[in-house]
Amino acid sequence: MKIDIISDTHFDLHLDKDSFENTEEFLQKVFTKTGSKILIIAGDLGHFNSQNIAMLRLIKELYEYKYIICVLGNHDYYLIDETQEKRYERDSFRRAEEMRELINAEDGMYCLDGDVIEIDGIRFGGCSAWYDGSYFHRTSSSYGRNVLTFWKQTMNDSRMIFGIEDFYDMFKIQKKKLDAIYQNCDIIITHVNPSIDDKDTPPSKRDDKMNAFYSFCGDEWLDNTTAKYWIYGHNHVNYEYKRDGVSVICNALGYTEQLKDFKIRTVEI
Repeated sequence: MKIDIISDTHFDLHLDKDSFENTEEFLQKVFTKTGSKILIIAGDLGHFNSQNIAMLRLIKELYEYKYIICVLGNHDYYLIDETQEKRYERDSFRRAEEMRELINAEDGMYCLDGDVIEIDGIRFGGCSAWYDGSYFHRTSSSYGRNVLTFWKQTMNDSRMIFGIEDFYDMFKIQKKKLDAIYQNCDIIITHVNPSIDDKDTPPSKRDDKMNAFYSFCGDEWLDNTTAKYWIYGHNHVNYEYKRDGVSVICNALGYTEQLKDFKIRTVEI
């Protein structure tokens, strides 16, 4: 089975959310017909649910995917303006749930949230997962309150995700979902890198305190999973490493200036 991998599509940063103008031209720069049956998207679809679902439908049709499997990323929880805050009653979880429902209502589309599906004998498990701040101690002698201060100073998550006090709240929610899948699947999909080891960290993030919000210490899951592949996003890079027989792959599209360097990644299972 051939599977295509992408993350961080950020549709609204590449296209007008209210128009399909230039859409096919954009998609031609991102996708090719590889013959893959499945497309995996490891989070950060975009800021607008209606645009996201329309784009997924179009991608599935134009590039002949039988299945699209995704998880949500941090940007998929964002309420970016007053209109969204009002619509979702200042609750990011309402927006995320709506996005999952829209995707799961489509034939051949799945948005995983601590659950597992099986296609042709291959089990796919997924959830957003979340960063835990643990990388911070590598570049700072203090921890605790300081990492929360740094988060509030540097991450839009602290201002645009409503319904949590801090990132620990989200990590605890996502930890339970990861617990439910990691020993029951062949491929895991999360938005966040499951390792804080420097050798597993993209070079651009090594020795950078910001990596505290781009990774989590996932040793207990990564070292004991039944999965042979772990697909993630969030870091806007193409990067791969191996841990105990698990291939961990990130293939992010990212922002507009990163489009020119992107190429769809295909693996054969």
